[in-house]
Amino acid sequence: MSSRAAERAGPARRRERHLLLLGLPAILLLLGLFAWPVLRLLAMSLSDGTLTQLERAATDELYVAVLVDSLKIAGLVMLICLALAYPVALWLARAGPLGLALGMFALLLPFWTSVLVRTYAWMVLLGRNGVVNRALRDWGLIEQPLPLLHNLRGVLIGMVHVLLPYMVFPIYAALLRIDPDLSRAAEGLGASRWNAFAAWCCPCRLPVWGRAAHWSSCLHWASSSPRRCWAAGAS
Repeated sequence: MSSRAAERAGPARRRERHLLLLGLPAILLLLGLFAWPVLRLLAMSLSDGTLTQLERAATDELYVAVLVDSLKIAGLVMLICLALAYPVALWLARAGPLGLALGMFALLLPFWTSVLVRTYAWMVLLGRNGVVNRALRDWGLIEQPLPLLHNLRGVLIGMVHVLLPYMVFPIYAALLRIDPDLSRAAEGLGASRWNAFAAWCCPCRLPVWGRAAHWSSCLHWASSSPRRCWAAGAS
């Protein structure tokens, strides 16, 4: 038995080594693009032989405030994207061919436009004299323009629009691998819809939610230019 197991494990190990060799150029490229700048920045902070620069970054009120604000925005964007992405992904997973095609078209359409163009488009829509405020004033719903730009509200709207597709796709792919008959079977055995969802759906999909949330958070941290445009002038 042990010899047969070793014979079966041999090709699998060789395949893993071949896959690792194929991915080695990409791994080296990522190390050069991401790890090297971080290590160089760390070396620059220790260039004087002390931890003064790191201590200043950890204790200075300005740096701490910027870090706290960034974490707060990242957390809010992640939660909003998760709350919006799961219903959309669930609808896509259960939609027919026409609904799936229309949903995918709506999700992929923003990728045909650069982030910079979308950033300035939101500035036009959310400005004091933008499309949204003009429409609300024309309808008599407001008298003064709403502050939709240069504040937290504008940043959240823009970042959710940019990052929502990145949250939808992983959840949608995971939902396709789950048999929808399982929830119906649970209901057939006497469980309510909420109990079936809480006892089966949530535990099965929590890892997927975690990966999708991590992905959107990483992209949020990398999207500094749109945040600066939407929050410029905010106190």
